Amino acid sequence: MFYKLEDFANNYYLTVFINLLIFSTILLIIPMCLFFLIIIIKPKIKNTSNIYLYAISSGMLLIVATVGFLKDSYFDLEFVIHKNQLFTNNSSLEQFIIMIIVASGSLFGIILMFLIRFIYLKFILNKKSNLQKNNDQITKNKSSVLTVLLFGCYKIISGFILGTIIANVSVNKSMNISLLITFNFLLLVELLIIYYRQIQYKQSKQRAIIYNLSIVSLFILSMFIGAFLNSIINSGWWLIPLIKSTAGTILVFVVITEFIYEFIHLRNKSKKEWYLTLIFLALAMIITLLLLSFNLYESDIKIINNNINIDNENGSHYHNHAH
Repeated sequence: MFYKLEDFANNYYLTVFINLLIFSTILLIIPMCLFFLIIIIKPKIKNTSNIYLYAISSGMLLIVATVGFLKDSYFDLEFVIHKNQLFTNNSSLEQFIIMIIVASGSLFGIILMFLIRFIYLKFILNKKSNLQKNNDQITKNKSSVLTVLLFGCYKIISGFILGTIIANVSVNKSMNISLLITFNFLLLVELLIIYYRQIQYKQSKQRAIIYNLSIVSLFILSMFIGAFLNSIINSGWWLIPLIKSTAGTILVFVVITEFIYEFIHLRNKSKKEWYLTLIFLALAMIITLLLLSFNLYESDIKIINNNINIDNENGSHYHNHAH
């Protein structure tokens, strides 16, 4: 499905560029077609359906953030440290370094989220409020636009990470087909939640579509940037894990502050609606876990084998993590 260096006379940038075009086409064509089909059939949905969509999105994205990005951040660090024998026979120092890198990425993600919120609320929204006297519309603009800004930030960083994966595939790694399926499914859900959130807060259909297309365009652009900078990024063994930690933390932040907020109030209302919401949330988490379980990378296999060898040779049970 994807080309290797030898297919283009070892021309790295041409190989990466062609693979990016292939991957972008595969990634976008099905979700985008389904997205436009759904919004043509259902330009608006009931409030109850919207809540269930929030629950499904929250369940999926929380698992992607934690079991996906944050777990990979720890896992990648362990693999690189063991492969290069950076802290031989010093497990305490190894865990301390891993802790610092992952925590630094998370802290950066949190600071970035608060900074975006502060700039938007303090400068952009306040400026609009001075021009508009309709407080209700200002609140709706805040709820719709802020989500786009925060979620767009996550998509830019995740696109950057995905670009590095495509670059690695171009060199010597294989692409897991289930990874493509997972990204297709997630992208469709993300497009729908952003669209219907805009409609929920009385934004026009055209604006909702423009927001979605803008996020997708930034995502693809960052994917190309990540792919072409991959050789530079790989020179810093800690950089990709740091970025994954940032992406995971941002996604958790967005889900908790923007999506869960939309249905958590149901716990004080109808028991039937609340339990149905929880069921959708749980099912989304389970389905996403199943999808991610098929996305075991080559590096994951290597580190598992490496840890087993270390345990066998040294009699140590230090790395008996639940990976």
